[in-house]
Amino acid sequence: MGTVYLAYDPELSRHVAIKGLGTGQATPERRERLRREARAAAALTHPNIAQIYDVITFQDQDFVVMEWVEGQTLADLVASGPLSPGEVARIGAQIARALAFAHRRGIIHRDIKCENVMITPEGVAKVLDFGLAQIQGLPRDQRLTQEGLVVGTSRAMSPEQAMGKPLDHRSDIFSLGSLLYEAATGEPAFAGETVLETMHRVARAEYVPLREKAPHLPRALAEVIERCLERDPDRRFQDASEIAGVLGGVSQTLGTAYLEPVPRATLLVRKLSRHLPYAIGAVLVTSGLLALALLRGWVGAPRPVTVAVMPVSGQLPAEMPLASTAVADALAGFLANLQGLQVVAGREVRSVLREGMGVREAARALGVQELVEATLTPGAEPTTVRVQISRVEGATGRILWSQTLEVAATNPGLLQERVATALQDGFRRFQSRRRPRIPPQEALEAYLEVKRRLDAGKASPAYAEELALLEKVEAAAPDFVDALITHASIERFLGGNLNDPKRLQKAEQLLERAAQLDPEHPEIPLRRAQLAQARGAPEEAAQILRQLTRSRPGDPMAWRVLGTTLAQLQQKEESEKAFARALSLQPNIVIWDQLSSARADWGDFAGARQAAEEILKRAPNDPLGLFRLGYVAALEGDFALCEKLFSQLYPKTNLLLDLLNWGTCAFYLGNLEKALELYTEAQTKAPNDYRSYLNLADTYFWLGDRQKAQLHYQKALELLEANPHPQRYWRDRARILAHLGRLEDAVLAAQKGFEENPNRNWNAFVVAEVAALAGDKTSMMAYTRKALQLRAPKAWFAGPEFAPYRNMPEFQALFKASP
Repeated sequence: MGTVYLAYDPELSRHVAIKGLGTGQATPERRERLRREARAAAALTHPNIAQIYDVITFQDQDFVVMEWVEGQTLADLVASGPLSPGEVARIGAQIARALAFAHRRGIIHRDIKCENVMITPEGVAKVLDFGLAQIQGLPRDQRLTQEGLVVGTSRAMSPEQAMGKPLDHRSDIFSLGSLLYEAATGEPAFAGETVLETMHRVARAEYVPLREKAPHLPRALAEVIERCLERDPDRRFQDASEIAGVLGGVSQTLGTAYLEPVPRATLLVRKLSRHLPYAIGAVLVTSGLLALALLRGWVGAPRPVTVAVMPVSGQLPAEMPLASTAVADALAGFLANLQGLQVVAGREVRSVLREGMGVREAARALGVQELVEATLTPGAEPTTVRVQISRVEGATGRILWSQTLEVAATNPGLLQERVATALQDGFRRFQSRRRPRIPPQEALEAYLEVKRRLDAGKASPAYAEELALLEKVEAAAPDFVDALITHASIERFLGGNLNDPKRLQKAEQLLERAAQLDPEHPEIPLRRAQLAQARGAPEEAAQILRQLTRSRPGDPMAWRVLGTTLAQLQQKEESEKAFARALSLQPNIVIWDQLSSARADWGDFAGARQAAEEILKRAPNDPLGLFRLGYVAALEGDFALCEKLFSQLYPKTNLLLDLLNWGTCAFYLGNLEKALELYTEAQTKAPNDYRSYLNLADTYFWLGDRQKAQLHYQKALELLEANPHPQRYWRDRARILAHLGRLEDAVLAAQKGFEENPNRNWNAFVVAEVAALAGDKTSMMAYTRKALQLRAPKAWFAGPEFAPYRNMPEFQALFKASP
């Protein structure tokens, strides 16, 4: 009937399939069918439907240019035997989603069968061949096939289709049931000696029940298939999206709990039956040992190979500003798509690396087995760049693979394509989940500019410029998933910190679009969990993350984020277990740092200190470990140790946060002049950071200079609202508003900050401070007691805010009772 060519599109650097009618087959009806297939499928942009790119006519022949889907047809897979029930459910859910999408747009496929579904190497199902599609709502004279004319494949038809009756979307649902039956049993549901006999069986919906054909099949899956195969359309599922939801749930259940039947299992049981008591005893002992092993972490998911993508090094001319970002993005993106590989990249790597750190030291600190390095230098031609990529063994520093490329730097897309192709050679034994599409050059350049700014920490106020660039990207490349995820992350961050439901809703819509385009993208569940947290639904976030760890038990990042989320919910035991799993998969000092932070948040200062000391064992004198140890010392009230650590740390890092913390330690030691000096240096270093103004305001307030304090509080508020800071927004805003006399707003903000984590001593202190400034003695006493119960340092209450209450016996009694 036709010919399909594999072709290459040099303009967009991608392979495509070109489909045309075979020689002598180009009748007017078949040409129209080909064109209609193109029109029908081109209207359907969905991750489980093969995309149509173009229709061309050449020498009076029509050709459809479409997505090249690498892999096997479902028919090829089933030819070697039935699929596992879990795989039937997983693939079936994807096909059902594709059909639901088509049906909502008035398109009935009419030929759903195993031959018309491709399964990619990553396991993604793609529905093909809309050549027989019927577009509902067309006038009768515009339809290619009239009522009463039977079209389709006999074994895959619905009863109404076999009898030439009018069809609706429920015909595809019956055909989906036939496909699932065939995938689950290895044989068609309807198979006669002749085509006519097959169609008679279809018309009567006459098939061998699954309880007889495949008694091992889980009941939930069998019920879905047989409901699809109801002869009466009114008794079938009425919407393919409902099938997708049910099969998705079945897939999750079977993916973790279902065991394939062992051949000749009945015979084996008979042979063992006379030894049954001994067998039961052995099973119980083995089960007990396995349970103990799982509890203690002796047995777990297979560990993936862990790889860190190092920051791109080398100097390039100013006219190549995006080359380094393009290479870094290509390295991280390609490697993240490889199965059996766990990638550490971006901020997580940069937070660990220090000047002069060797390969083995970096690998140990990051908890990885390998490093991938890239060095960029000017190429032989003015517009080219030389890229050297190396795969390095972390334990020894031995180069496992290296390749040097000479690439034009004027087109970031081609640069990324060359890097990805080189990495294919370097990581041959790892299979790719999917091949990311590279967007048009203008869109890619805008996206890379956003990444460059975010990576450098140089975003515009309220991310206004970055959001404008991302909207430009989405207009030019609406299917660019990474841009959608980045946009969603910014909207989620702003929405959470500004308490703006519209931004949070926008973030949700962006993630939904990304999920439709790439349902298997590993970042989407993490972003959804973060969005749930921003909406004030940490339980929902934990549920998403628990599901993610079940589907990706070897992913240390999923376990780490779950640990952090459970810590916020004060589910300490489960949080500790999640962190322990993350550390067993990847003993990374960043995970130890977050564990230390979590323990500090729920008041386990000894545990927090121990985790910080673990960082320093793995990386002696590492700034991250020193910072965390100083942070814990400050929360415990050991300001002498805090000052000692940060006074050593700041000259090493030259980071604003370390300078501010040094000033805070001096402040609470009573050395206000030293604090003033350090905070003034911070203000000079970062004139647009609100924290230095807030700390200066506090210092002037304690020194008794109320006029300067007010000026600095006002400036701090302006900067905070222009560029909200993560985590500290509500509590810092509350303190500023209270000092400016906006007491009602301050009380609300303080309560908001406290609700985010009521077990953090600083949050309770802020409510007490605001209440003290408002003259609310009752609330001040209640929250002072709460803060002290959470082991807040007494030095926090030494300021002028609490001066009116300091001589009150009941206030003094709180501190006498506190350890």
